[in-house]
Amino acid sequence: STQSTGKTSDEVCQSLGYCSSKSSRSVETVGASTQCTLCEFVVGQAEGYLDVNTTVTNVLSYLNRDCNILSKADWVAQCKTLVSSFAPEIIQMLIAEQTPSTICAELGLCASAASSAPAAATKLH
Repeated sequence: STQSTGKTSDEVCQSLGYCSSKSSRSVETVGASTQCTLCEFVVGQAEGYLDVNTTVTNVLSYLNRDCNILSKADWVAQCKTLVSSFAPEIIQMLIAEQTPSTICAELGLCASAASSAPAAATKLH
């Protein structure tokens, strides 16, 4: 049985630019930003699955399936590593109603918006 999450995995994937050629140019593919984007993808997907009366094991299974829709093999591998390494923590943080960006920053996969925005701006100039 397919779980309903409002958005299909394909829609989420396309909105991130991982599965659609039309928006792929806007997605950065360098290490740190890929990890961050993949984290937000995984957290966003997990958030949808928590609405369903399901187990952690089922959520892990759904997330691994979602990783398989990504268009690049290295993204699939990174996504699955992220799921196996962080999914239990991600689920606990979602239950505590933290946002995807906060969760990924706390896991060290995304730069924290509050602390790194000035530093990032400085690096660009």
